[in-house]
Amino acid sequence: EDSSLVGTITLARMLRVVTQRWLSIFVFLLVGLIVSFTVYRISPTIYQSTSEFTMDMRRSSGGNRGGQGAVADLTPDYGTSYVEIFNTRLSDWRSEKIVTKILQRYRASRPASTVSDEEIIGVLSGSKLEPVRNSRIITITLRSQVPALCADLANAYAESIEAFTEEENKIRCDKAVSQIHGNVERKRREVDKLQQMLPAYLAGYAAGATIPAVVPTARPVPIDPPLKAATSSDDEMPDFSGSVMDFDFMGS
Repeated sequence: EDSSLVGTITLARMLRVVTQRWLSIFVFLLVGLIVSFTVYRISPTIYQSTSEFTMDMRRSSGGNRGGQGAVADLTPDYGTSYVEIFNTRLSDWRSEKIVTKILQRYRASRPASTVSDEEIIGVLSGSKLEPVRNSRIITITLRSQVPALCADLANAYAESIEAFTEEENKIRCDKAVSQIHGNVERKRREVDKLQQMLPAYLAGYAAGATIPAVVPTARPVPIDPPLKAATSSDDEMPDFSGSVMDFDFMGS
């Protein structure tokens, strides 16, 4: 505009200013390049490593599946989707137990390493765990100035999480086996008790005693039709096909 202090800015006017001040512009550009290169050389190089592991959702919905049902009953409900499970387990994967396992695995694989535990924990504190969309893959990202350390810790992190999960599953399986063993022993004691009562039961039946409607056990014993004792040698033997004794037994 004519009323402005600088007047109308046109391309020709800008080119004229550049040709008149080219030396000053060149100096400023050169100084900027030198400063940028110096900062680049002075700043430390940060390396990044990524490892992956898969996450399975194996919780059973039914409880009448033998060992699987027992394990499912002991498995916490982490969620119904992989995102929910990831968000629920994230605190466990960042816990002190995982950090301890990572340190142990790194020391076992690199016994001659001079890296201190504080440096390793510092690298682990900047770790990032993210689920890959529409998959069961979890990525672990670590950054460090030492490329070998970064890669080793990323691999140790994934291996530690897998080992931690396997230990949890083993504990649940041991508890499930213990429960199943207890149920088997209880059923076996019930069967032994019934076997001890069976001779007296049959002797009472042969003598014409009243047959109890319910045998002292967890299940009733249906007797249909009623049975009668033989009164003479000419009578036919009673038909036991209608009498059923139900025994629940589980072998070890």
